[in-house]
Amino acid sequence: MCNLSKLEVFAGYSGYIKLPSVLFACQKLAVLKLEGRILVNVLPTVCLPSLKTLHFYHLMLLKDESILKILSSCPLLSDLRLEYHIMSKLHFVMPSLQKLTIVTNSGTEHSPILLDDYIQSLEISTPSLKYLNVEDFGSTFYVRVRIRSPSNFEDTSIYRRIVQLKLSMYRGVFEELLIYLLERSINLSVLKINVNLFLQKNVSIFSFSTLLSYDVIHTLTLFLLWS
Repeated sequence: MCNLSKLEVFAGYSGYIKLPSVLFACQKLAVLKLEGRILVNVLPTVCLPSLKTLHFYHLMLLKDESILKILSSCPLLSDLRLEYHIMSKLHFVMPSLQKLTIVTNSGTEHSPILLDDYIQSLEISTPSLKYLNVEDFGSTFYVRVRIRSPSNFEDTSIYRRIVQLKLSMYRGVFEELLIYLLERSINLSVLKINVNLFLQKNVSIFSFSTLLSYDVIHTLTLFLLWS
C-alpha cells in the first residue's frame, strides 16, 4: 500500500470500512479522497510528504484531532476539500495550500444537533491561497454566521489581489462586511451579489474603474478568486 500515489474510497453510509493506519505513512501518496463511513486509526506519527490533494466527504467516524494531525503532516498540500461532518473549529497553517473548499449542511428542519455541521471558527494562514469556496446548504431557521466588525480585521494585501468576488447573503446581514471588501478590492473586475442583499449605506459599486462585470446570484455561496 505504501507505493500508492492515488487512492479514492467510497464507503457508503451503512456499516463502515476500516482503513489501515499505514495509509497515513505512505511516502508517495499524492491524491487521497475519502467518502462515507470510514474508520481510520491514525498513527501517533503521520507522514504524507507527497500529498497534494486531500478531499474528505462525510467522514462521520474521523475525529477532529485526527483531521488536524493529518493536515499538519502534508507540507506540499495544495488542494483541500472538506464536506459535511467536519470539525467545528478549523485552525491550520499551510504555506503551500492554493485551493480550499468547505461545504457544510445544517439541514432544512429544526434539529438538536444542527450545530454539528457548522464551522464555528475558521482561522487559516495560507499565503499561497488562490481559491476559497465556502458553502452552506442549510436551514433558514437559524443565523449561520456571526462576524465581528470588519474594523477588527487585519488589513492585508489579499484584498488588493481579489479580481473576482461572488457573495450570496441574507438581506442586510453582511452589509458592513461587503462595504469593507469593496473599498479594499481595488483590482476587482468581476462582481456577483445576491439580489436579496439590500444595502442601506451609500456605496456605489460602479465607482470601480476596474469593474468589467456585475451580476446577481441566488445561492448560499461565498467564493473568492484572486490573482
